[in-house]
Amino acid sequence: MSLIFRLIRLNADFINTIYILSFDRDVVEKALSEEQSDDSGRKYLEKFIQVPFDLPLPEHTKIIEILMKHIIALLPPESRDEFNSYCYRWTKLRNEFYSFFRTLRDVKRYINGLLLTLPTINEEINYIEFITLEAIRIFEPDIYSRIAENKELLLGNAGLNTLVLRKDELELRKKQINDIIKLSNSSNSESIKHIISELFPFAGENKNEGYRNIYRRGKRICSSYRFDNYFLFALPEGEITQSEMDKALEAMNHKESFESIMVEYKEKNLIVRFLDRIIDYVGQVPVEKAKIFICTFFDKGDEFIKMPNGKLDYDLEIRICQSVLAFIEWINESSKRAEIITDCLEHSVGFYIPLSVIFDIKKRLDRHDALITEESFQTISRSINDKVLVEVPKIHEELESRQKAYGITVSKLSSILVRWKEVSGIEGPKDFVTQLIRDDYGLIKFLTAFLTATDSGSGLHYSFEDHSFGYLSEFINPSIILPRIKSLITDENELIEDYRQKLAIEEFIRLAERPS
Repeated sequence: MSLIFRLIRLNADFINTIYILSFDRDVVEKALSEEQSDDSGRKYLEKFIQVPFDLPLPEHTKIIEILMKHIIALLPPESRDEFNSYCYRWTKLRNEFYSFFRTLRDVKRYINGLLLTLPTINEEINYIEFITLEAIRIFEPDIYSRIAENKELLLGNAGLNTLVLRKDELELRKKQINDIIKLSNSSNSESIKHIISELFPFAGENKNEGYRNIYRRGKRICSSYRFDNYFLFALPEGEITQSEMDKALEAMNHKESFESIMVEYKEKNLIVRFLDRIIDYVGQVPVEKAKIFICTFFDKGDEFIKMPNGKLDYDLEIRICQSVLAFIEWINESSKRAEIITDCLEHSVGFYIPLSVIFDIKKRLDRHDALITEESFQTISRSINDKVLVEVPKIHEELESRQKAYGITVSKLSSILVRWKEVSGIEGPKDFVTQLIRDDYGLIKFLTAFLTATDSGSGLHYSFEDHSFGYLSEFINPSIILPRIKSLITDENELIEDYRQKLAIEEFIRLAERPS
């Protein structure tokens, strides 16, 4: 350091010339003192500096004004009001956020980082929370890393296989959170503590609050679905973007447009994530859009659950039914619900998804949260019964073709029969079964439809459960049909195509012959 000052004097000692040196006095004096092994850094400096002038520190309010000017410039116009003084969420975090910025250099460091991270993820985060977290990333990187590593702890999720945490486990969680806070500089520790409590209101608990839709809808970091977005600076693979959600919501003004987008999302494997996210918007869309949503999935739902390998997507089936029911439930008046359901049934070609939805509505008829009246249900029941009767010839055609790749009517035969009976009574499905089992091939397919499949980890395991046998017995008389089924068990029977069919026959015989 002293060498630098000597060079200034030796190389630039010109007459009538004044030189201005800008430096941090404390830093330079300390460096000079260390070089000379004494405390004479200030005296040494006085030999060179003839007119010292200390620049005043900028007021903190001015630093914050400059900071916020840069931040606001990076935000989309529609989000800038979130940072007004009257915004409740911002008032809960701003003072602690401001405390990180002591110099203009702090502002520069922060804005340079924000310029890189914000544009990559700006549609998928809560701006107030991301901008606050970004201050921790820049000024307290160790704490930032620990936050990213402790998702379930901070969200207050107990874990998939944990229902209740013991008292000592809860105490350990609180200690782990305090250990994270202790990593901060002493001047920031209180701010860090407050920010963590605001960003993660259930930190250290085991209430699984991270899965609440309200947090996902608000794009909060305390949402299990949103947390990773704040650290990856990109959406996880297979996730649907906010712009894609907005595109679909806008298209719900017209059935053809919305249907086209759903077909597109199905092809892109985005439809499951769309249905997960659309629940956040139930109650925010007008009834007309809700009707278009219901009609679209009544019409195309059966096609959507068919996979390229010919099997049916059970997970997608559940999500479609849940989201359709959510929109039906949101419609205030039961008469309006019935009107929309009836209209959608009349103008759709699908039958399995509508049947499943009506089946769920039927189960709630006698409850306090019934969606429609008994009278309305009877009308809807007749409509869905007519739809099923249209499908009956298709089942016979598919079975007569004896192809191994079957459509939805054969693949979901047991579910169709059970739902059909509950919705429209036993007479229709029982007549159908009587026709179906006239030949042995139809009988074998009928029995096989009631096998239960469970995933053992190494593959699917099939069995004939007691409740499945009970369902089956509602459509046929086991004791009457038993001799005929016994005759099917021969090595020469070419009608038995695979081990599942043989298992179904053997299990039926076992259950039918067991002592009552």
